[in-house]
Amino acid sequence: MRMVFMGGHKLGKDTLQYLIDKRKDIIAVVTNIENDWYTGVDEVAEKNGLLLYKNVDVNSESFINEITALKPDLIVVVNFQQILKEQLINIPQRGCINTHAALLPKYRGRAPLNWAVIHGERQVGVTVHYIEKGIDTGDIIIQKSIDIGDEEYIDSVLEKVKDVYPTVVNNAVNLIQSGDFVRIKQDLSKGNYFGKRTPEDGQINWNNNTKDIFNLIRAISKPYPGAFSFCNNSRLIIWRAEVINQKEEESLLPNGYIITINKSGICVKTKNDNILITEYDMIDKTQIIENGQILKFKETKNV
Repeated sequence: MRMVFMGGHKLGKDTLQYLIDKRKDIIAVVTNIENDWYTGVDEVAEKNGLLLYKNVDVNSESFINEITALKPDLIVVVNFQQILKEQLINIPQRGCINTHAALLPKYRGRAPLNWAVIHGERQVGVTVHYIEKGIDTGDIIIQKSIDIGDEEYIDSVLEKVKDVYPTVVNNAVNLIQSGDFVRIKQDLSKGNYFGKRTPEDGQINWNNNTKDIFNLIRAISKPYPGAFSFCNNSRLIIWRAEVINQKEEESLLPNGYIITINKSGICVKTKNDNILITEYDMIDKTQIIENGQILKFKETKNV
């Protein structure tokens, strides 16, 4: 079965290499290199002597003509940054498939793993589905669920997902080649679409529920830009934190108030417990305390 692979990032790189190792017939590779985050797919393609398209508009007339001439049976998409339009989708006889880091129909759209951790999910997953006009709405071919801990950070979640991607995609290709599977139509009423996140979405509202603040910190920690707040107008980026019990006398303090600063970290009063910030970055750490006084974090808007 002749396949065109479209992808980016380490997820795309590892998956492409796995498909090659499994002797899949990859006739062309397409990748967009926006920054270092998306590199790697091109290296695998070049190392294996595959026809490579870099930074092309896949919906342009010229590209569609080239792909049509290649006569692919299937287009496989893994972490690709362009939306395929109908003319391109209709080229391969066996369709186009996409790999999405969520248990569809939940968390359609952008940053599904981040959103899942923000919402305190205990299970994430990987879905391979057919591409159609809608975003992540096509019939499901295969899914793999992944359990995560309620204190697990996004870097660990990414590692778990990264390990699953290549095998799930390969299994989906095998199913399509055999024809021995049932397409599962998505019930979109059981899921939601989430849009693109930006670094500024990580600003903490200290009036939110303590667990929600902790989940935000977990969800956008490294390798993402990190949750942040302001102390005396200096940005504090929070990489790691813990939820700790709140003493009765602390409950009267305003949310976002710095209770203590010591070797354990920065203890901040929140709505129903406290947050202990254990790993952080700040341009000027002297701004946390001024004239020996404990400062309050700047109040912020909701994420």
